[in-house]
This record gives sequence, C-alpha cells and structure tokens, in this order.
Amino acid sequence: TITDKNNIKETFTIRTFDNEPVIRVGLESGNMNIDFRMNGTYDIIDENDNVLMENVKSKLKWRVKILESTGATFSYSILLKEFFSEDDCMNELLELRKKGYDVRKKEVGCILYINGSRINNNLRYQLICGKWEDKDFAEKEMKKFKEKYECRIIKEKISESEGKLELFDSEYDRSAEIMNTLKLIPKSEDSSVTIYDVYCKKGNHNGRKEKRKLKGIVEIKVDNKGELTVISTISLEDYIIGLVSCMMSPDFPLESLKAQAIATRSKIISTYGLKHLNDNYDFCSSEHCELYKGIYSLNDNVRIAVKETKGKVLMHNGNACHAVYNPVCGGHTEDYYNIWNSPERPYLKGIFDSENSDGSEIVGPLDTEKKVERWINSRPKVNCNLSGRNFNHSLDFAKKYFRWEITYSRRELEEIIKRKTNEDIGILYDIIPRKRGISGRLKEIEILGSHKNIVLRNENYIRHALSDGLLNSSCFIVEVETGDDGTPINFTFIGAGSGHGVGMCQAGAIVMAEYGKSYEKILNHFYRGIKTEIIY
Repeated sequence: TITDKNNIKETFTIRTFDNEPVIRVGLESGNMNIDFRMNGTYDIIDENDNVLMENVKSKLKWRVKILESTGATFSYSILLKEFFSEDDCMNELLELRKKGYDVRKKEVGCILYINGSRINNNLRYQLICGKWEDKDFAEKEMKKFKEKYECRIIKEKISESEGKLELFDSEYDRSAEIMNTLKLIPKSEDSSVTIYDVYCKKGNHNGRKEKRKLKGIVEIKVDNKGELTVISTISLEDYIIGLVSCMMSPDFPLESLKAQAIATRSKIISTYGLKHLNDNYDFCSSEHCELYKGIYSLNDNVRIAVKETKGKVLMHNGNACHAVYNPVCGGHTEDYYNIWNSPERPYLKGIFDSENSDGSEIVGPLDTEKKVERWINSRPKVNCNLSGRNFNHSLDFAKKYFRWEITYSRRELEEIIKRKTNEDIGILYDIIPRKRGISGRLKEIEILGSHKNIVLRNENYIRHALSDGLLNSSCFIVEVETGDDGTPINFTFIGAGSGHGVGMCQAGAIVMAEYGKSYEKILNHFYRGIKTEIIY
C-alpha cells in the first residue's frame, strides 16, 4: 500500500530487490518427463520448501516424470487497449458502457524498487471486454471492435494446474514423489544444471530440441497445460549476458555490444511484471520475450560489455525506456504506435537510419504507394546497407534482409491465408495496401477473393497471414503474375528489412560501431530524447 501526498491509499503490486533484480525465466518443454544432470552439489526441495534430498552430488542423469496431472482452466476476453493513465482508461470505458458494451478495467504490472529506491512504474491499465469460456466465441465477438481497436484475445486463469511427479536417478537408487513442483538449490555459485531436450522455437518455424545449461535455482513444475516446464531463477546481469550472447556475435565491436546490453536491460526493466501474467515466471526463453539459451557459449567480450554497463539503462521522463530493437530496419525505423496496441513512446519515433541525412533527398515521406515502391527498389546509403562494405566478421544477416523477395503460387497463398485467418476467400485476386507506417510498413491490407474480401490489420498479423512461416517484414510491395485469362498465377513479395523496425537497428548499430561511434552515440541515434542512468 502506497500513501501519496493527499493521503489517498492505493494498493499496487510492488517488486522489491536488493542490489539488482532477480529474473524467473521459463523454458518451454511440452514434455511429460524431463531429463537433467546436476553439475555440483544440490539440495532438492518441494514447493513448500521441505527438503527431499540433501547434499546431492551425482554424475548420473535424473528424470522427473508426471504420474498424473490436470491443466489450468481459463476464461477468454478481448483486450481493446492499454493505457498508462487510469483516468484515460476510465474515460474510454465509460463511453463504451454508454453504448452497451460489457467492458472493465484491469490493472497489470508493478512498481519496481531496488535498494529501497523506486526505479520504475510498470503499472498499466487495460480496457477489456467480456469474459467467456469459449475462445472461438471471443474471437467472433472481437470482430465488432476491429475497426476502432487493434485488439487481441487474452486469457485469464480460473484454476491452477496440479500434478503428481516422480523423481529418480538413472539407476533408480534414489527416488521421490512430489506434488506440482521440485526445486534444485545449488550449494555453490559454480554449480549448474544441464536440462536435456528443451524445445527451441524460432519465429514461426518448427523448432528443435536442445540442451540448456542453467545456473542458480532451477524449478521443474507442472505448467498450465498439465505438462512440465523448467524455470531458471537468475540475477538480471547474468540474464543480460545470456541474452546478448544469443543476439549478437561476440566478435562484433565492443561499443555495439554495450549498446545492445543497455537496450536489453532497459527493455527488461520496463516490462518487468507485465509479461506471462498467467505463468509462474517473468519471461519465457523464446523470441516472444527474449531468446535465452542459458550459460552456453558465453564470450568474454559479451561479459565485458555487460560488466562495463552494469545497472545502466535508458531513461525518459523518470522511467526506463521500452527500448525495443530489430535485426535490420531496411533504412528507416518505424513509430512504436504503428506496431503495438499500447501507449505511444515518444522516444520510439521512426527515423531515416543515417546520421548525415533525413532521407528527404532520396525518397521523402513514405506517404504514397509510388514512394514506397521507389524506396523498396532503392539501395539508399544507410547504416544497415552493407553494399560495398567489408568487415572482419559476418554481417550476412544484414545483407540477406536489407532487401529481399519471396514468391508463392496463387494456390499456395490461398491455402496459407485460409489456414492462418480461418477465412475461405476462394480465388485470390489481389492484395491491396490500405495503411502504412512512416517506414513503409503495412498496418492494414485488403485481400480480394472470389468468395469474399477480408481486411487484415496489425503488422505482425499481416506477416503471419501471408507467409508459410513469417514474412521478414511488413515493408513490402506485391507483384502479381497473371495468366492469359487475367487470373493470378504467382504473387511475389519484394520487401525491405527484417522485423518490426522499431527502435535500434542491430545491423545499423554494428556498422556505426565499426566506424568508431560510441554506444552513447548509437543509442541517442535510435532512441531520441533519452538519457542513460545507472539505477543499481
């Protein structure tokens, strides 16, 4: 409970830490059993902190398996919009109630304290409609709001999962039965746990199973599906080392690694308590949050970059910045508000990715289809254009995605659209751009079919709906090859960049560092009106 200057008491969720935050990372499993090996000495305890086994030092593989379980149950609602201001949320809520809509306010997030000092206000106010047990019904109801809101379906937990687990080593010398959760508690800092067959999914493509080496406390518990998941509890700085190691090659310039470390730390601080509200962890290990592979392949350069920027974040108006980033912007970054159903961030405005020009002499504002076509077919002198540049390390990802194209047959694309949108459009005639952001990224398209026309909104949804996996970006034009009767045969997407395009272009940051720019220069180029502060 917090008492403000007017002695008005309000109850908020508060997260308090000493020295630095502690992060709980959930690793996807989807298995009914998990194999692991302990490297060091561990105590094994249950969810009530009762010791099951003490001072376990074993070179054997161990297994946890589910003997019986039930998954959690959920209701489904429509998230219309999210607000920083409770008053703004309530004003819109009252207007919708006057029109007869069943809407409510939900407070999510937390206020974050470190060493007794208030660091960040991560409270958000969500405007939510309805509450149904049937997800399909919720999705039908959502169509009523599509014209005004970039809404989405959210889940709210009704009942928790539970299950009986069995733990045993490979020789079955030691075993125990546990309800719901077991925890592996290390007896020394250099101990680690190797988890086998962790499911790794990248983007929208099929994943594979990999090993994960984890430090700190490791939990194995029954998840919301009644299956097993692994949760790693680690310090924020150790987490940042793991994240930067996944995102950038250690041979990239140190200043680019520092810029990435600060942006990542800022993003984590700014979203703490706002992710995975139905789960028992703060962030997942997939690209939904941040790709995290544990403590494998950690390089000294990354450690140096994180250590030399410890506790440093980007700040704007007293709060840590939601400092998102993208692999390759394609020459122009995008406005935050054009991508997400969330309050606008003034430091995340789309910019021409060059320090010496605003791009007006090349293409000007990307406000007509002719200008967008000229832009995509051009090769402007921007940071992430690697043409004619040779460095001592690989930037193949930038060369691959700066400009790209992919072709689908009409029949292939019709099947993809039907599968991804649950809409049978019949014969696909055309794809019409309706709204674009400042970088040329599409916000809205219309698909013309023989059975029906459909409108798709939201950059990410458009990329999903028009690709077997995920289109590199929504900054694209479409070329249609037709037959003698005028019916389309093939659709070719010609595009610029990779990802949503908001915030720091990672390829651009690397190139800037190659030319001697400091991490401060890099960050101030991509995030306007910010300052860096050490918060712990």
